[in-house]
Amino acid sequence: MREFNANHEGASSPAHGSRALTAALVLALVVTVLPVHAAELADPTRPPQGRPAPAEPAPKTPLKLDFVVNSRDRHLARINGEWVSEGDTVAGARVQRIDSDRVVVRRGGSITVLRLGGPGVRKNTTE
Repeated sequence: MREFNANHEGASSPAHGSRALTAALVLALVVTVLPVHAAELADPTRPPQGRPAPAEPAPKTPLKLDFVVNSRDRHLARINGEWVSEGDTVAGARVQRIDSDRVVVRRGGSITVLRLGGPGVRKNTTE
């Protein structure tokens, strides 16, 4: 039996040690790499992660022209209770021009003419 043990590679032989080391390294690599790949896998039961549906646009505030004040060097208007001049913005509308009886505003792609004592008249534009 002594000869058999001398010729047989035992647990302490260099070849067996390198195989054990290789197996340990492979096991360590698998243990560290598998969680990374598992994290990349998509869960088929999870809802899609796209962009959320666009929110409904807020309703536009109606514009009401209350007053117009014109002088040689100033043109002011009171719209929805706010004093504005040409170039100002009120309720999302930019004041384009202030005349003695009306104000022209642009909101989005449309131009609206606000008249004293009357409803605004909207004109769609393609600019």
